[in-house]
Amino acid sequence: MLTFSMPRTLRILIFLFLFSPAAAHAQPAGREKMLDSLKTELSKAKEDTNKVNILVTLSSMQANYEPREALKYSMPAVELAKKLQWEKGIAKAYNTLGAGYRGLSDYPNALNSYFRSLEINEALGDKKSVARTTANVGSVYRENKDYPKALEYYEKALKVNEALGQKMSMTNNYSDMGIVYAEMAKRDTALVYFNKALKLSAEIDDQEGIAIVNSNIGYMYVKALKYEDAISNFSKAAAINKAIGREIGLAINNTNLGEIYYDLAADTGKVKRNLSAAEKEADLNKAVTYLNEAIPILSRLSALDNLSDAYKTLYMVYLLRNDYKNAFEAYRQHTMIRDSVFSGDKKVKIANLATERAEYEKAQQAKLTDLAQNKRRNETILFALVIVLLLMFVIFVVRERRKSENLLLNILPAEVADELKKKGSAGARHFDSITVIFTDFVNFTTVAEKMHPQALVDELDICFKAFDRIVTKYHIEKIKTIGDAYMAVAGLPVPDAQHAVKMVKAAMEIAAFVEQRKKQVGEMAFDIRIGLNSGSVVAGIVGLKKFVYDIWGDTVNTAARMEQNSEPGKINISQSTYELVKDQFVCTCRGELEVKNKGKLKMYFVEKALA
Repeated sequence: MLTFSMPRTLRILIFLFLFSPAAAHAQPAGREKMLDSLKTELSKAKEDTNKVNILVTLSSMQANYEPREALKYSMPAVELAKKLQWEKGIAKAYNTLGAGYRGLSDYPNALNSYFRSLEINEALGDKKSVARTTANVGSVYRENKDYPKALEYYEKALKVNEALGQKMSMTNNYSDMGIVYAEMAKRDTALVYFNKALKLSAEIDDQEGIAIVNSNIGYMYVKALKYEDAISNFSKAAAINKAIGREIGLAINNTNLGEIYYDLAADTGKVKRNLSAAEKEADLNKAVTYLNEAIPILSRLSALDNLSDAYKTLYMVYLLRNDYKNAFEAYRQHTMIRDSVFSGDKKVKIANLATERAEYEKAQQAKLTDLAQNKRRNETILFALVIVLLLMFVIFVVRERRKSENLLLNILPAEVADELKKKGSAGARHFDSITVIFTDFVNFTTVAEKMHPQALVDELDICFKAFDRIVTKYHIEKIKTIGDAYMAVAGLPVPDAQHAVKMVKAAMEIAAFVEQRKKQVGEMAFDIRIGLNSGSVVAGIVGLKKFVYDIWGDTVNTAARMEQNSEPGKINISQSTYELVKDQFVCTCRGELEVKNKGKLKMYFVEKALA
């Protein structure tokens, strides 16, 4: 059995944070003092269970404020607890690790950490910790819109907390369940749970709990289009969060208030307000103020899910103001952050973890039942269970490896990916003869102003997917998209003597697709300019994190100029590309045109393929 000694003052400090609402909701100055004291103790701590407790406490204090800082303490806590073979410490460390990942909207890693903590606490019979971690799992599913799973885990947590008489934990469970029912549009049921949470929070003077419930009720009033009531509740919550130094709560409340004032300005309610221009502008000003107060906090805390929502609302505010420049930048930030949080790969990982957990619970129950019925079958059942788990592990490893390899191939050319896997790095290479294509939607801003944001994204997705299929058909390497622009290169990483011809054929198919799309969609469709240039480039991997395969050189810059000097529906090629394709395509010489930073360059429009 593990034992450890800890200074009395440090024991009191850790106890106060983990078990006292007053300490957990400490003012910023008090919180900083606690952090400083713990960091001092950490610098003097030996490699024992005492140090694990300090690391876990530091991580817990940072999880809701600076989740990246929380990971810096929870990760070494996990490693040290494993080294000491201290099961209770491992469970605590994984729970705080999950909180850090959840704060960063890294849901697959959060779920994986919570499940590890849950399995250990179940084995130890620690019911309080089981309830806490079970609720955390429910929150991850709620944030990923899997409401049945979320309710399943919240109800499990509530039953345990009710049996233990844990009122503060019960308020959290009631509030979380209320959110789920509100998001499912079951508002009467949601209000029942919110009122239960509010009553219990008041009984135990849980200010953070009161703030959270007020936020949730405000959210419900928004859904019911009762904006004045919603503003009242969000304002109460913001005041409490500011008083207790809970920045994440304050930022979320400000985001919600910004959304409400946008809705009021947009006049989206059932009863039209018929606002004057001055009233509309006043509401928009309030929306911008609240959102600009929230965004720096959410960005600093890496609360990506909420940050994406804030930028989305800011985009709609600027759009309503006809401020298209700021609207486009806000929308770019929203989509970039949203895609990083809710990528397809992360959703697959979450689904896989849910399946594994369900299989684990089923296997555990079967094991307990069989042991009770017939003790003589213990060895046989245990052996079978080990084989099944081993097979599951092998299948899981193979499946994850295939997913990783497929993901790598989506980012890098196959030859570069192979080099990276074998050597751990991939050097830059020079290619003497390639062809680069740039495309750009001519009337993107005009069309974007008329479209709903989701419809705009959907249309871009349809077009870019079609472009991807076309370039894949001709063994052309897609490099990247930049806003509404598309860039690809033929002739690398495997040299191809027909690179220019293949690129022209691909360009003609892209132009034909866009033309056909215009007939289908009408005025909501984009028009396109296309430019090609041939020459030499250097290609390689950029950066250490989220690395990408990119190309550099004057050939790339000239290709971009070809696109900029093209015309809607036309394929504009340079002299160098023309020399490579003139025997296979009919081209019209445009003469020499003045090009920014290039002087005069000879250009051609590709008309059709020679018979």
